[in-house]
Amino acid sequence: MGQRTQRVNELIKREISSYLHIRYRSESVYWTITDVSVSADLRNGTVAYSVL
Repeated sequence: MGQRTQRVNELIKREISSYLHIRYRSESVYWTITDVSVSADLRNGTVAYSVL
């Protein structure tokens, strides 16, 4: 995996985590983004998460 792909993975993980934190702040739902993986051409990606 290239350095660019790793940076994009981390950025997406951070942005999704931030959005979920703001969106569900007052509710008793806890989201954890466990993994993000994008393809080399950055067209497709998967996000793994857990909910408590």
